[in-house]
Amino acid sequence: MSVRRAIVCSLWAVGLSTLALMPFRSSAAPPPAGDAKPTLAGPEVEVKFIDGSVMKVKLLDEKLELVTKHGTLQVAIADIKRVEFATRIPPADADKVRAAVQALGSPEHKVRQQASTDIKAVGPRAFGALLKATEHEDPEVAQRAEELVAFLKAKYTETQLDFRDKDVIHTDDSKLAGTLSAANLRIGTFQFGELRMKLADVYAIGDTPDEDDLLAANAAPAPTSMMAYANQFGKVLTFRVTGGQVPGMAFAGGPAPGMVMAGGTIWGTDQYTLDSFFPTAAVHAGVVQNGQTKTVRVKIVQSPNQFTGSNRNGVQSNGFGQFPNGAYEFLGKRKK
Repeated sequence: MSVRRAIVCSLWAVGLSTLALMPFRSSAAPPPAGDAKPTLAGPEVEVKFIDGSVMKVKLLDEKLELVTKHGTLQVAIADIKRVEFATRIPPADADKVRAAVQALGSPEHKVRQQASTDIKAVGPRAFGALLKATEHEDPEVAQRAEELVAFLKAKYTETQLDFRDKDVIHTDDSKLAGTLSAANLRIGTFQFGELRMKLADVYAIGDTPDEDDLLAANAAPAPTSMMAYANQFGKVLTFRVTGGQVPGMAFAGGPAPGMVMAGGTIWGTDQYTLDSFFPTAAVHAGVVQNGQTKTVRVKIVQSPNQFTGSNRNGVQSNGFGQFPNGAYEFLGKRKK
């Protein structure tokens, strides 16, 4: 596939609605002769959109203005390695979701159906509001919100559903968080020349960091249990955990060298009760080895009807009935 055709396909995949096709060249300027394309100055970067599509463009702005708690910064485009954009919900979509959530409790079936259709049309941007709605005082609204949360989880990736409240600019030696002043960026494309790209449609631009490096940079020390996250279904957290490096590891065949057997009990297999000892569960799940320090991701989920006990990776877990307020499971590669 030619470069030109690849870019055209990428643009159609994103949808032309993503880009406001507004040429910056004056209408009085003579068009380029024949098939020649104007040369556009600016660094070429990869853009990842919120729908998961990717394309390469040139950034034509000279700098980005970032409002931070320490003041307003002017960051040169040439110094930027990557930008991760905050979740931006257009006011019209926010109003639509707000009204639709309330309509989920309507006694009229047609009204409820239309509300569900409206929320699905908004897509990932409705996810945050739906999570809050699962705790609505009206049980009918809460139940239907849970059904819609499940629908969005099945249709979209975790990245697409990730809610971000700050724009983050990465340079070679710094990481800056705040809010970008602009609503769009000037970009150059091979096929269509100069365009404006709406920030509301963009997830990130620039170098794609190694996943492990990105996780490690945002990881907090692991807690001993996940009880602090009760009822926060769908929440994904990142922790730095050392497998077996605390008293209480219940390893089959006795404790690891230098360890003592005093608690560290876990319940479940793959999905664990919120009060299960986190470092023990991480070893049992296979996301970290005994004595190994690693960054892991964990997700809060609904409690299964029954937690099953098993022996994995030298750790014995216990069975249990349904645990109130939820459970947790580890995400990513694991060893069983």
